[in-house]
Amino acid sequence: MIYRPYDSERDEKAVIRIWQECGWPDLKKSKKNRVAFRDWVSCGTADVVEFRGEAESLVTSHPGSITMLDTALSFQAVTSVTVGRPMRRMGGAGELTAMVVSRAAEEGFAVSGLGIFDQGFYDKLGFGNFPYSRTVTVDPLTLIVPELKRPPIRLTKKDISRMIENTSSRFNHHGLVKIPPEGFMRLMVEQSDDCFGLGFEDNDGRLSHHLWAKSNGPHGPYEVWWMVYRDYEGLIELLSLIRNLGDQVNSFKFREPWGIQIQDLVKRPFRTRDISTGGEFATSVSAESTKQARILNMGKVLSALRLPAGKIRFNLDMIDPIEDFLPVGSAWRGLGGEWIVTLDEESSGAVRGSDGELPVMRTSVNALTRLVFGAATPRWLSATGEIQAPADLVCRLDEVLRLPVPDMVQIF
Repeated sequence: MIYRPYDSERDEKAVIRIWQECGWPDLKKSKKNRVAFRDWVSCGTADVVEFRGEAESLVTSHPGSITMLDTALSFQAVTSVTVGRPMRRMGGAGELTAMVVSRAAEEGFAVSGLGIFDQGFYDKLGFGNFPYSRTVTVDPLTLIVPELKRPPIRLTKKDISRMIENTSSRFNHHGLVKIPPEGFMRLMVEQSDDCFGLGFEDNDGRLSHHLWAKSNGPHGPYEVWWMVYRDYEGLIELLSLIRNLGDQVNSFKFREPWGIQIQDLVKRPFRTRDISTGGEFATSVSAESTKQARILNMGKVLSALRLPAGKIRFNLDMIDPIEDFLPVGSAWRGLGGEWIVTLDEESSGAVRGSDGELPVMRTSVNALTRLVFGAATPRWLSATGEIQAPADLVCRLDEVLRLPVPDMVQIF
């Protein structure tokens, strides 16, 4: 196996085949999809595993940021890991992904993240689960929101630049990932013949908030691919817009926005669920954890973690499983080893070493990432054995790490 950068002229035909074998968007039949794919790849980096003269695995990554409380940290999004049928379970894709993550660490990125197809595969590279995200399906006529006071504007594929610009001012929150949207939105829009957009403008004619949705027949279920808004007032107006479509559309499916429970805005949710269960337009709420992240730079991440509840210092004995996947000559070997960690209200941090007077926590970078982002509580991680530490240290961390729920949301 040979690991090397992606070469579009040499590898595009093989990558099109790989995507077909993975069930990803069809690049072979659609010229527009191929153009959008090229734009998407050009916004980041792409690497392949070559086997018998052809690319048999593609890993792409894109730069961006992730919000830690009120600080934007540099973020590497591993945006795709695709493997051709001959290379399945051969280890090449895992090693290539580890190299891509290692390169991001060497370039100074603070955090890496990705979406998972199932649990356990990327844990081997130090990634840990972020909390559940919820997908809701609602009858739009049951939404308890104000009457829509103005008509929306129609958005089509020709408005992609306006939609991209709108994302620059989107609602910010703990855990939000921002990646330059040009390639992503173009790729998604170009492959969506049954989609439409609706939105609202500022007085200067710029988009202030909008949605993009797939229509699945005259009565739905309509599937909202994204909603972009600056504040909750904008979100509520988009929900009012969804309700206005309810005379014809029986159900809408969308990702529940950060910080809210859609049940607060639904009339008789349990009655509606019971009546619709088993039908084509059944209302529901489902939850799953599909995003993972890992720390690449301890100093950068912990410096953004300002905690008002006081100071804690402890020794950290950490395991980083990515080391087993890295080539011998890799300059970055992961974050395993001994650290002295300080969590403080002004500035937290970590330095290599140990202090014999401090308590010791033993854990992995997977669990530490979840801990410091608030994706899992200290007591839970202790109960499951993902961290080992004195009980008083665990209790103190549980008092101090009262963080908002992180949500990595849509990757663009």
